[in-house]
Amino acid sequence: MLAKLVFVAVLTAAYSADKRKLTAHLNPFCDDKQECGLCYVTAEGLNDTLHYFWSVLGAPAALSIQTPLDSQLTSISWDALRKHDLSKAIFKFSGPVLSSSAVVISKVWEYNDPDNKAKMNTTVKNRHPQH
Repeated sequence: MLAKLVFVAVLTAAYSADKRKLTAHLNPFCDDKQECGLCYVTAEGLNDTLHYFWSVLGAPAALSIQTPLDSQLTSISWDALRKHDLSKAIFKFSGPVLSSSAVVISKVWEYNDPDNKAKMNTTVKNRHPQH
């Protein structure tokens, strides 16, 4: 799991135009870590803070929120997040949200090519034993 957090932090740094201080958290404000699935990365710049959330609770999703520099995440409504209840705020901050954007991956296709022949128009039985 630590390797995934490091990967996310490096990926975040690669897309940042200016130097930012990165901090990664796994399941912040979650008491029952077994039923959580949220990676949270902050990228503090000179004028603002970028908050990145990656989740696999349901469909894989990513959320990016920009706040003023001194604004911090104060709480997460885990019940609303698990139930996909968008009628109330799930993420609360100590200051205003300046901008936000999100992406949800609604479909994921797995391509199985054990013989490395790249024939996508044929169906191959899975040769791996089922457990």
